[in-house]
Amino acid sequence: MVRSVVFDRNGHVRALVDRVDGLEHGTFVLYSADGRVSCTGWNLYGQPVSWWHRYHPNGAIASLQHFTNGKKDGIQCYWSPQGQLLRAEKITLGLPDGPLFKFFPDGSPEQWSTFKNGKQQGRHMHWFRSNGRPAGFLQGEFLNGANHGHWIELDSAGQVNWEADFDNGRRLRK
Repeated sequence: MVRSVVFDRNGHVRALVDRVDGLEHGTFVLYSADGRVSCTGWNLYGQPVSWWHRYHPNGAIASLQHFTNGKKDGIQCYWSPQGQLLRAEKITLGLPDGPLFKFFPDGSPEQWSTFKNGKQQGRHMHWFRSNGRPAGFLQGEFLNGANHGHWIELDSAGQVNWEADFDNGRRLRK
């Protein structure tokens, strides 16, 4: 194993990379232009594996991602520079496969969905904002990635903007 040190044009260290037979294998550390650690992870013969950490310029964690054989696999989390959780999702070998939770920067919900084998499946809820204020809400169901069942959109006062029924992506007439 050989540890490579990568420098920028100004002679500053930008990365530390372990290599075997020319492939990234082992520790990987990426540095920002100001010398702070911006990413750490592990490679196995050129493929990202295990936990990878990315950091915001202020040093706060930006994301925590797990990889298997070069593909995202497991729980993936993303945070704002202030430490607020913005997104959490389950991925199985590169495909969304489980819950997805997205949050606005103040921590209130933005989207709650479920995926199976890369397609939305089951209940879906999405909250809307305009100029930082609540602007509406959408709720429905997915079946194999297609709208299914009753869907409804409400405005910020809770009044119905739109509603429809679907059968596996086909809108039903009332």
